[in-house]
Amino acid sequence: MALIQTGAVWQFENEFELEELLWHNLSKLLNLKPFKRQFSVRGQFCDILAIADNRQLVIIELKNVEDRYVVQQLTRYYDALKQEQPFGDEVNWEKPIRLMAIAPSFHSDTVIDCTYNTLNIELLRFDFEERDQELYLRVIESSSEVASMPVPSSLKTPPAEVAIAGPPRKLLNWLSDSPEAEFQGMMGVREQLLGFDKRIKEVVEPQAIIYGKGKTKPCAEIRRQNVGVSSKSPKWMPRLFLWLPDLDGNSRILRMIIGSDESWKHVEAVGYCPTACRTKRIWHLPRHLEIVSGCYGYDSTLQKYGQALSADGEECLLPKLVELALHVWLSRI
Repeated sequence: MALIQTGAVWQFENEFELEELLWHNLSKLLNLKPFKRQFSVRGQFCDILAIADNRQLVIIELKNVEDRYVVQQLTRYYDALKQEQPFGDEVNWEKPIRLMAIAPSFHSDTVIDCTYNTLNIELLRFDFEERDQELYLRVIESSSEVASMPVPSSLKTPPAEVAIAGPPRKLLNWLSDSPEAEFQGMMGVREQLLGFDKRIKEVVEPQAIIYGKGKTKPCAEIRRQNVGVSSKSPKWMPRLFLWLPDLDGNSRILRMIIGSDESWKHVEAVGYCPTACRTKRIWHLPRHLEIVSGCYGYDSTLQKYGQALSADGEECLLPKLVELALHVWLSRI
């Protein structure tokens, strides 16, 4: 995460950074429990859904810059959630839904919209303030501060040599129903890919997000795969593909689908997947490496994959496998 400073003014680098900080500090700042982020309902995507102590649902829309249409957005979210009423017993639907907009400032039209809207919409501003040589994030309602917190020092570190923009909307949509561990794991993989070399671009296609020097020299790809029991009850999950050495001992570089745990940290298998999400061959890690370790012609490939293993050789780490794909990509361009 990062803040940028212009003169004496601090601001979030993008809206994703604002969402990250608020999501992890909702309890501290607003006495709310984080519940869902980028939640999809009837084609609408709510930035944050939170729950109050009385199980009341709170819809929070975030803006990193002034936006005069935030009231209309919250109204549509309210209608969709009121009609659907998901979440079962986790939300008390007899309680009125709270609507909250958080932004650095609000247009005068927004204030007028709230005045004549039949829904009660809370407008909260945020800004930054220096106190005793420390930077604080403040949350303000009307002209009164309702909460504040010191900004973590990591936010103010100088930007890396490779500037990484916020994730594209398509990726956030794909991850809208993902558990927090999977969301953070995917964000970590994305940062690892884009931070490796300034020539690596993020190309958003209708069915995929490709990472590499354009579409002709990829090193990674993200797609959604239906892992539900049938087409009538789909369950969509994000899938990572890496261009890696062939584990059958050939010198080819293959497009591999990565089977990992929910945290996107530990690899359980890789599968040869030449197109879309159809897997032709699967190798289980690290067991497959042990089986073929003595075979002729495998030494070079196994040595490269072996770098992804933990020190005790009992698990394969996804960041190490991504690193292998990045170095393979570097050797091909």
